[in-house]
Amino acid sequence: MEITPCLDGFVRLVDVMGDDSSIVQAARVSYGKGTKQVHEDRGLIRYLMRHHHLTPFEMVEFKFHVKLPIFVARQWIRHRAANVNEISARYSEMQDEMYIPPLEQISSQSKDNKQGRNIKPFPTDQAQEIQDLIHKSNEVQYEVNRALHLTCE
Repeated sequence: MEITPCLDGFVRLVDVMGDDSSIVQAARVSYGKGTKQVHEDRGLIRYLMRHHHLTPFEMVEFKFHVKLPIFVARQWIRHRAANVNEISARYSEMQDEMYIPPLEQISSQSKDNKQGRNIKPFPTDQAQEIQDLIHKSNEVQYEVNRALHLTCE
């Protein structure tokens, strides 16, 4: 399957279980009748979406392989409607990697939306300074982790 880049990671569809007929069959179960014609199925699916009747869509399942920065993973888990399995740092050697935002993505917090950032990015020289600080902070944390690892051996 195709891999789609996402930030410093990727999203790849691994498997799909179910299809449109799974959705319409679930929607019609209360009528005790099977699936009708394809054009009626299409109309039913559109109706379900338009009126936010989402339960029948749960009859289709997607499996993804995803690599993403931890701050995105935390938001995904917080708002999830999925089963999640992830690499365990107890059993696997983890790479020293940290998401560093590109210069054009570095900006202040929005004054209007406390959950978002200001649309206007910092000037390039200021953004570069912030990006350098993020990088240095990461390096310090890696050194602390390496030192702790060495003392535990």
